[in-house]
Amino acid sequence: MTQFLQRLVTEARLKILQLLIEASPQPLNHRTLQTALASLSVRLSTDQVRVELAWLAEAGAVTLVTAGPLVVAELTERGRDIGKGHATMPGVDSPEG
Repeated sequence: MTQFLQRLVTEARLKILQLLIEASPQPLNHRTLQTALASLSVRLSTDQVRVELAWLAEAGAVTLVTAGPLVVAELTERGRDIGKGHATMPGVDSPEG
């Protein structure tokens, strides 16, 4: 992956966490996240959103539940800390940039 693409991915992961923080305690599905990311000028395909959610779940930042055709993401305490900049995680931008 090029350095530019890696930067886009790490930014998208942070934005996903921040969107989940804003919606908390309400979980968000991948389609809602895709639309919200686009409004922040982070345009990802449906598959890309699902891949990044799976990555965040594997890292312990979110939990995922499949509800029919939707993947629903709920923020974990670790994800909240990372999204707010109280903790760091390789592969996720920090809010400070």
